[in-house]
Amino acid sequence: MPKGKTKPAVIDLEKLDKALWYAEDMLSRSQIEFMLFGDTAYSIINNTHPKYMRINLGTDHLNITEFGRRIFKLTNPDAEVTKHKIKFKSPDGVPIEIRIVYKNYGFLKNPDKVLYRMDSYNVPNPFAKYWKIYRLVQ
Repeated sequence: MPKGKTKPAVIDLEKLDKALWYAEDMLSRSQIEFMLFGDTAYSIINNTHPKYMRINLGTDHLNITEFGRRIFKLTNPDAEVTKHKIKFKSPDGVPIEIRIVYKNYGFLKNPDKVLYRMDSYNVPNPFAKYWKIYRLVQ
């Protein structure tokens, strides 16, 4: 491998699935509604192999109550909770990032539902509109 280049991360689908279930469990305990974002949403919607070994989620800032923050921190004491993101790791070490959205985007108002591994998840709707600017959503 050329000097300065790093070996790409191996994508372990089983660990990613477990991390998604773990994130869903932690967020439901904290009563925080969320939707799939970024590569996580793209790979599930398009039935493709994910590019990154992480879980990307998003939520509207109005879904993050003080109660939810406290419960989340109690169940995930190592989580990094800031105004714009919540970052933590699954028990297998998979990074999970939740983007807290403050702007008013139409594609986040009426999320679509996708079925993945017998579970239903919310995704931005229309997804194509979201995907064009997903890195800029804040």
